Amino acid sequence: MLISERVYNSPHICGIQLDVSAKEFAAGNLDTQPFYNTNITEGNFNEVYYSIGSARFSETSSESVSGILYTQKVAIKFPSNDKYRSKRLEELRSAKFLAIKFSNNNKLILGRNDFFQNTKPKVTVNSNEKITQVNFETVSVFPSGFFENTAAYGFVYELPVSFLEPL
Repeated sequence: MLISERVYNSPHICGIQLDVSAKEFAAGNLDTQPFYNTNITEGNFNEVYYSIGSARFSETSSESVSGILYTQKVAIKFPSNDKYRSKRLEELRSAKFLAIKFSNNNKLILGRNDFFQNTKPKVTVNSNEKITQVNFETVSVFPSGFFENTAAYGFVYELPVSFLEPL
């Protein structure tokens, strides 16, 4: 991969998913970004409702004594008059990982702040009589990577070599 390679699309956010119980590990696919990308096991990502066009993602970096830190933020909005508003907010607050689905079929994963996660995303809520906005924020030692979810397909991460040999 060269930093001079052109990126050919500019995707839009078309879905947000969250998980409260997953276990993560760095992706092992050497064709992509093995340290930055993430695989999930024992996870159950669920779609999150939000008003169309309201999801936003940003990532900024800053220097610290320990090195570079990356702050990732996701914001979603939905109507405040939801009859299950309180329960919805509590479920959102329990998020361990967020997956952002893009229109180019990539999924960005937030929540892995180090090689293994040691802090859940910080969740804040701002509401008025019309709109509720939920903000998720993570701070990581590396930029966010993409989601390589082997658990979603029921496959183990690596197949033993003996399974690949002919009988």
